[in-house]
Parts: sequence; C-alpha cells; structure tokens
Amino acid sequence: MTTQEPGVSDWWADLAPAVEDVLARADELLSSLPPTLDRLRAAFLRRLDGASRPGSWRGLPANVDLFPLLPLQLWLADALGLPRDARAVIDVAAGSWLAYCAVRITDDVIDDADEIDRAWLLLCDHHRWAFEAVLREMFPPGHTFWSNHRRRWLDYSAVTAGIEERAPEDWSPPTEAQGEETGHKVVPAAIPLDAIAHLGDRADLLDDLERGVLHLGVSVQLINDLAGLEEDFDRGRWSIATATVLGGDGRGVPIDSARFWKRLLVRPGVLPLLDRAIQEQSLAHERLSRAIEWPAGLDAYLAARAQRIRGHRDLLFRQAMALGLSGGFAGRTDSGGGA
Repeated sequence: MTTQEPGVSDWWADLAPAVEDVLARADELLSSLPPTLDRLRAAFLRRLDGASRPGSWRGLPANVDLFPLLPLQLWLADALGLPRDARAVIDVAAGSWLAYCAVRITDDVIDDADEIDRAWLLLCDHHRWAFEAVLREMFPPGHTFWSNHRRRWLDYSAVTAGIEERAPEDWSPPTEAQGEETGHKVVPAAIPLDAIAHLGDRADLLDDLERGVLHLGVSVQLINDLAGLEEDFDRGRWSIATATVLGGDGRGVPIDSARFWKRLLVRPGVLPLLDRAIQEQSLAHERLSRAIEWPAGLDAYLAARAQRIRGHRDLLFRQAMALGLSGGFAGRTDSGGGA
C-alpha cells in the first residue's frame, strides 16, 4: 500500500480526462429530455453545485469523501486491459452516473422534503432507464449479468426505507448488523463493476467486487454520517453516528451546546466508528485485490481517505481539549495507519 498520504491530484489527475468524457456521454444520454424535465434536471444540477460556480458538480467524482463510483470502473477497466475510451466502458460509466443521480435525487427528496420540489422524482425514471438501456444493449435477457441486478436495487431501497422508519424515540445504540447494512446504501455501485468484469471476460470477480463495494460503502457512509452529524441530530434523523451519540435517548440537547459535545466525546462508540471506517476500507482493498492487481490510483485514493479520517479524529480531539475532556482521549488520536 502507498505510505505517502496524497492529495486529490495524486489519484485524480490521471482520471480527469476520462471522467469528463463519461460525463459528456451522460449528457448525451439525456439530450432528448422534454423541456419540462430538462428544466427539472437543471434545477437538480444547480443544487449539486451548491454555493460553488455553475457546473462545479462535474468535479464531484474527484471528491474523496464520496464513493468512487466512476474511478473504480475506470481502474477496473485498466486492470482488465480494457481501454478507458472504449465506447462500452464509457457507456457503462455514463449510465451508472445517471443512476447515481437518480439515487441522489431520491435521497435528497426524502431527507429534505420541505425544501425540494418533489417533481424531481419524475427525473429518476429517465435517469435509471438510460442506464438500463445501456446495459440491455450489452447483455441480452437471460445473460448471467442480470442475476444480481434486481437484488441490488432492492437492497438499496429496503435499507433506505428501514432507516427512514426509525423514529428518534426508538433509537438505541447501533448494532453490528446496522453498521453492515449501511454498505447496502451503495450496493448498486456493484452493477457497473459487474458490467466491466463481463466485458473483460472476468465473471469470476463478481463476488469479490460486490464484497469490496459493501466494505467501502460502510467506510464512506460512516464518515458521511459523522460529517452530517449536526444536521442529522438537529432534524432527528437516524444514522449510525446519531444513534451512537444519542444512545437511545432520542433528541436531546442543541447541537451547539457543550453538553452535546461532552456527550459525543465520552460515548465509547464514537471513536471506534472512525477506527471501523479505516478497517472497512482495508477490508475493501483486500477483497477487491484477491484476484486482480489494481492500478496505483486505488491505493492513492484509499490513502487520501485515511488522511481525511484522521482529520475527523483530530477535530474531535481539539474539541475535547477545548472542553477539558482530553483525559483518556489524547492517547487515541492516531487513526490506525493508512488504507
């Protein structure tokens, strides 16, 4: 594994041109949307931009805090000797990006129903259909590619619905199974990897690819939950992080109070969440690498994520110092090494 802790450029620069080709192809796949839906899509993309300049959403695949949907596919293509600019590779990746957008729309509408136009949900069918159309051109009905397809979408939907059903007053400290199930939020990301594996005549990789996606998905989700702790806590939204902090007590004190931070920092499960994020991505690398050698970009990406996780731990440590809670915490500032 890479020992240096690189910045984004160390794992992203080589991918940027190919990813831009993928995003351009994704735009083409939706070029025939009727004007009403095209306006909805423009509004969604503006939300992805946030406070940044228009079009900055195109940089999302370079965000080390997000699941590396497009990078994984391009790295897998490299590992299997498939050209990144092959039409099939670009089409799979472009379709998967549109499917990701559909998932993002669904999650945003669920999480922020009072702020988002629910008409955005009308886009989801068209985004997912574009992905399905790409896949059906490559794999006819009855092809082994389709054997896990429906299950993965059902897993995502079931886990998402289950999280929404958890009322704050019913929260209890998260179980091991609930930690594992968070990986299923991203299990559809295994679908394009399956497609790339089939294109490279390596169907033997499918199980390892799915397990790798699940482990990496847990790591990404744990850190995202911690990063979104303030908003989730304020809204009474269940996550592994909020359940760990609240410990079955439901919504309690305001997020900006010293009492909340003390509660966060003394709960025994919070720091292990960071440890687990590191462990899960290590398990992801181990599983992904069982049968193939990945390009160096994967190691660089995981090392960059490890650095970010250490940053979260350092933030908690500084907050503990400010509140005079450093005893017993100071010795646990090392997040356990690289990826």
